[in-house]
Amino acid sequence: MPTSTPGAASFAAALRWTLQDPDLPEALRDPSGWPDKMRAEWADDAGAAAAARHRSALVEGCCRVRATIDEFQPDALLIVGDDQYETGALDAFRAVYAPTWGRFDRIVRPVPGNHEYANDNGTGYYAYFGARAGSPSRGYYSYDLGAWHLIGLNSNCSVVSCAAGSAQVRWLRADLAVDLPYPRHRDHPELLRLRREALGLLGLGGDW
Repeated sequence: MPTSTPGAASFAAALRWTLQDPDLPEALRDPSGWPDKMRAEWADDAGAAAAARHRSALVEGCCRVRATIDEFQPDALLIVGDDQYETGALDAFRAVYAPTWGRFDRIVRPVPGNHEYANDNGTGYYAYFGARAGSPSRGYYSYDLGAWHLIGLNSNCSVVSCAAGSAQVRWLRADLAVDLPYPRHRDHPELLRLRREALGLLGLGGDW
């Protein structure tokens, strides 16, 4: 999940922002009272050098993940929320996500996290991914990949209801009902048990 700005400044700003959190106990707002390792991170530059080190490690890790994906050559790449951190605005997707993870856009299947809705109610996320993200009014969808039927749900329940009887749950029930006749993966008992439990949670029941 690429950070919203290409430099380490956003990391240091996050540290400073944390000190202003109203839920942070007053005793923890003064670095002089912190444990040794925390004071070392803060140092005399308000955490700027530490932020640069952590971002460097993050970028290195992301590069290793990308190289592994390139080597594996998957048919699809599932990203499961907070796809562009920490703001999902369209300009952030274009400036940071596109040059890094955008190389996999052809095979990406996204679902939104809370950060995709944080600034513009998902506008940037849906504009960037287009039809692959499902309808902007829903954010949930399903698709087939080989013998697999995959479902992407929208867990931002304050935006798209996840409640029993909601449009999303009704759609999921209908989607699974259509999918019931699909092969049963050789009737593997563990897979059948998991399927029965999932359908039971949705109130579908049935001998699965």
